Amino acid sequence: MTYFNTMTNKQSDDVLSLMLALDEEYKISESCAQWFSLIMKQQEYFQPPSLSALLEIERHMGFYDKPVWSNMVLKIMEVAGIESIDKALLKEIDELNEAEDHESKAKRLSSCSEEELFYWSEINSSLVSTERVNKTPEKLMVRLLITDNFNASCMIQAGLDISKLSYQVKTLMTLLSGECRETLWGTE
Repeated sequence: MTYFNTMTNKQSDDVLSLMLALDEEYKISESCAQWFSLIMKQQEYFQPPSLSALLEIERHMGFYDKPVWSNMVLKIMEVAGIESIDKALLKEIDELNEAEDHESKAKRLSSCSEEELFYWSEINSSLVSTERVNKTPEKLMVRLLITDNFNASCMIQAGLDISKLSYQVKTLMTLLSGECRETLWGTE
C-alpha cells in the first residue's frame, strides 16, 4: 500500500495549496476546523492527509454518501500520492466505529486485514494504538503518533515493547509527547 510513503516538499506544498483552495470554496477551516488542523499538522511532517479528515470534509461538502470521492478530494489524494482508497470500506469502518462498543471494535481489529487495519487507524487511532500496539508496522505507528500526541501514552499504557522501537520512533514519541521521556529513555 503506497499510502504510507511520506510526501516530498513539492507534494506537501501542493496539498497545502489545494487545501487552501478547498477552504476558500467550502470554508472547511471553520466548519471542519479539527480536521483541517490535523491535515495541516500532517503536512508539516510530510504525511499524506488523514483519510478520516478527508471523509469528514466530504461530509461537509455533501459528498459523504456518494460512492466515489469528490473531484477535489481525489486531486488532493493524487497529489499526496494516495492510491486505491476504497471509500465504501472506509465509510463502513467509520460507521462501525460510531455504532459499536469498544469490545466489538477490538474484536474486529484482532482479525482484520492490513488494509482494514490501516483504515481503522485512520478512523480511530487511539483504538489501534491500544489494541494492536505491538502488532503495528513502524510506518503506521509513526502515522498514529503524528495523528494524535495522546497515542504515545496510549501505546505505553497498553504495553508497548519499547526495546523494539527504532531510535527515530522513540525520538518522535518524545518530541510529540514529552511526558513519555522517562519511560522511553530511562532516567537521566
